[in-house]
Amino acid sequence: MSTRLHQTAVAALLSLFLVLVWGAAAQKSETMDEGLFVGCGAAQVRTLDPNIDLTHPPLLRWLAGLPAVLLGRARVPEPVPQIPLGAMDLRRYQVQEEFDYAQRLLYDAGHDHRRVLLWGRLPFAILGALCAWMVWREAKRLGPWPALSAAAAVLFTPEMLAHSGWAHSDVASALATLLVALTLAKAIERGTPEADRALGLALGLAATVKLTGFLQWPAALLVLAALGGGVGRVLRGAGTVLGIGWVVLLVAYMPDPRVIGPHEFSAGDLDALGLLGVEPLLRWAPLPDTMLKGVVHALLLGEQGQAAFFHGQVSAEGWWYYFPVAIFLKYPTGLLVLALLGVLAMWKSAQLSRARRVALTVPPLVVLLAAMSQSINIGVRSVLPILPFFALWSAEAAAAVRSRRAHAAVAVLLGSTIFSGVAAYPDFLTYFNPLLGGTRAADRWLVDSNLDWGQDLPALRSEMQRRGIGQLRLAYFGAGLPARHGIEALPAGEFAEGWYAVSRSFLSGWWPRGDPYAWLRDLEPVTLIGGSIALFDVREADVEAAWRRGGSAAVGMALGLIRLNRDPAGAARVFAGVLGQRPGHHGALFQRAAALEAAGSVSEALAAWRAFLAAAEGARDETGSAHARARIQALSR
Repeated sequence: MSTRLHQTAVAALLSLFLVLVWGAAAQKSETMDEGLFVGCGAAQVRTLDPNIDLTHPPLLRWLAGLPAVLLGRARVPEPVPQIPLGAMDLRRYQVQEEFDYAQRLLYDAGHDHRRVLLWGRLPFAILGALCAWMVWREAKRLGPWPALSAAAAVLFTPEMLAHSGWAHSDVASALATLLVALTLAKAIERGTPEADRALGLALGLAATVKLTGFLQWPAALLVLAALGGGVGRVLRGAGTVLGIGWVVLLVAYMPDPRVIGPHEFSAGDLDALGLLGVEPLLRWAPLPDTMLKGVVHALLLGEQGQAAFFHGQVSAEGWWYYFPVAIFLKYPTGLLVLALLGVLAMWKSAQLSRARRVALTVPPLVVLLAAMSQSINIGVRSVLPILPFFALWSAEAAAAVRSRRAHAAVAVLLGSTIFSGVAAYPDFLTYFNPLLGGTRAADRWLVDSNLDWGQDLPALRSEMQRRGIGQLRLAYFGAGLPARHGIEALPAGEFAEGWYAVSRSFLSGWWPRGDPYAWLRDLEPVTLIGGSIALFDVREADVEAAWRRGGSAAVGMALGLIRLNRDPAGAARVFAGVLGQRPGHHGALFQRAAALEAAGSVSEALAAWRAFLAAAEGARDETGSAHARARIQALSR
């Protein structure tokens, strides 16, 4: 393949990727955390204050906020949330003020919500394309076809397509982790000050796009110490790396980095982490105050855990095998097979230096092991930085094969990966491995940002229009405001006939507590909107089936009310069943008496009204008591 043709092919792949990502992003509502980047980013740009949120460093807020303000014309309401300089109760910090502010900015600031959101998202699509371009550059040493296959593997994996369309930290983290690996290899191979400075810049970027990027610092320094040469060379290199990394951190928090101590922390927070012994170091470290607080908060969150769902279980402690299984579920099988074969080929390759083999293995391994060792299991996106390495390893597999059959097998595996991504358009996030049931079975395995992150309000509105649904009952998991998307909705917690739309995170039983939508899990949805929202057309037979399966008293009450006018005698029997389950149920006593009266069973109705009257008087229900006395008097004539 000629150089010109090769470059044209790469440009075509990148262009198709951007078209797919941008086209899908235009059809999606904001995901759960996007407001922290677009909304708070716009506020950060307008106020020039980077100290807004502890959970994410400010660099990506600049990246999302600048286009949102300059091109999206975002307006910024007051007051803007700020992180105070003094001690905070970091154990209870929940980012709720920032979430609320972002929602106000996106919906109530008097600008075009969709325009602000789309411009805020644009840089992240470019980061995804840049990540693939870097993979291609690294894989070119293997030849044109392996390089193109590596670029395609990154670009068309559904997870990359999904997260490149949203303003969030995971694609940026993938790019930064790849930069760390490539600059680490050069720092070891070349041993020059320029290479050391490049590694320091990469490590600084990794920590300024996501706090977990700090985990790459000790790993990179250990590799540099082991493979970087003599003691003097290693010490000089480490000093350069740390110095450049420190400068990057300061620049990211400009113009108010708050570097000068003392930094104040709650003694209770430090004691909970066993950090009281290093309090002087934290207090006087020449690092941004908000960054230090963010690190302590992240450690506390890891200690406390966060409720997560995995294969029918809910836990705040996590599962060590969550991420390996999630990778299998959410990544195309063809890519996983190629990556596994490729990492073996890479370590056997005589053409690849030891330094490069280590550098292409350690950073992704740090990401995976760190994710597996902590208790927060809310999405496979946390290990997205592994994807570029999967692609590079798959290129090694493509370059290692020799026979025609092997070439054909690689082509089939790569083709299935590309097809998985393109065919998922525009619902990239809801792609699940078809070997285990695909999207339809997804909420049996994973929810939250793996499947349902609040992204499908526009699709729900379109489906309502297509089916002529004026109003439905909605249980929505997300940060968007359904009414602002033209969705007229009632609460889905009530049992009735009609249309129900339930986010699959809620439908799984993970949240809210008490599993209020369990009765809907046994129904077959009419459709899965965007893959993330289940739409049900609930009929009397469905409510009856739920009641027969041992549904709650609320299900029985709903069934009785549905039948009350058409079949009052049948309704009375249902209300009697509720009373058998919950003796003294106030509503069931009232409705059973009304149903018996409507059925013409005068003597039974009298007895039922007297039973309700006794309950109403005991509950000091004056309105109910008066109504019961009136009915008893009327029936006694």
